[in-house]
Amino acid sequence: MLDERGVQGGGWPQQKGVAMAIRHVLLGGALIALVAGCAAPSDEGSSSSASATAPTDAPAAAGNGAVYTTAWTEGQATISRHGLGADGSVGPAVALLSEPADDTAYPGTIDGLGNLALTGSFDNYWTTDLQLRDAATGAVRSTLAAPRWCGGEGLTYGICVLLDDARLARTSELGGELSAEPTITISSLATGETLEELGPFPGLATVLGTSDPDTLLLVTADGPWTDTPENTPGTVLSLDVATGETTEVGSHPADWVPVCPIGTDSVLGYSVSAQPAATVIGPAQAAAFTWDEADSVVGCSADGGHLYLQRIPQPPGEESDDEEPANPPTTLDVIPVADGVRSKAAVLDSGVLAGPTSR
Repeated sequence: MLDERGVQGGGWPQQKGVAMAIRHVLLGGALIALVAGCAAPSDEGSSSSASATAPTDAPAAAGNGAVYTTAWTEGQATISRHGLGADGSVGPAVALLSEPADDTAYPGTIDGLGNLALTGSFDNYWTTDLQLRDAATGAVRSTLAAPRWCGGEGLTYGICVLLDDARLARTSELGGELSAEPTITISSLATGETLEELGPFPGLATVLGTSDPDTLLLVTADGPWTDTPENTPGTVLSLDVATGETTEVGSHPADWVPVCPIGTDSVLGYSVSAQPAATVIGPAQAAAFTWDEADSVVGCSADGGHLYLQRIPQPPGEESDDEEPANPPTTLDVIPVADGVRSKAAVLDSGVLAGPTSR
């Protein structure tokens, strides 16, 4: 998700512009630390409770994807993985990495797929390098140079999506005039070489990975991003990576922001013009439900059956010359897409924020 500086990552108050909101949801938790102080009112309406503890050495939970969290302390960023259950439950934190970080250079989670995690080294909001990791242990499988492949600043951004353990899909730089003739490059995770160039895809706004390594879901805009993007309707397309052919999934309204795929032929999203309301483009079904503007969208379970939100509470008191007020715990809530009934899934430790989720 993004703050007003174009920071990528999940977990802070929502933006009204679609170009920013799309990155707000989809690009992951690379810069969560810079907005750890952003606040929203505490959540008083959630039910049930589970605690998300400090990182352990336990194996990563398997099954329904994961949610990644980031904690920043003393110039260090620690990223952890919480396995998600078929019932939407959130497992304990398992450390993925812990590295030095500051306002300009930091590690971040970009995407996850099964037992794989794609992380990046960021400098001024853009990647310099990528690491493919074992999601259970954090061990690095491969590293490659990726200058300005993923991330973004302002209204300019790039999307990176894991296809499998050997391939990465990445967009050309998007946003503003750069979206005139955007393409998607399939790159080798071992060497970084280009395996295939697909497109152009006029009006491309973002790309979502699915459970099929050769199927991507593309969200396009009918109008230019330079002209009030929040008022731009568009189309969701299914892209066959093997052939480069696209199939129309459906049209999306002007105020709609994608969150996650449901299967390979539908996308769960929400409106941004009023109170956020879940809307599916494609044949999948979802209950009618809404949430507060103060909630931040984290992502979905791997099967698209559960949506996760976080509420970042206001730190108590005022900053002083001696010390900053402690950050209260962050509540992570879950909404089953089938019934729309919200409940509390976890309470994260003070200063820990969630995002993104993995497939």
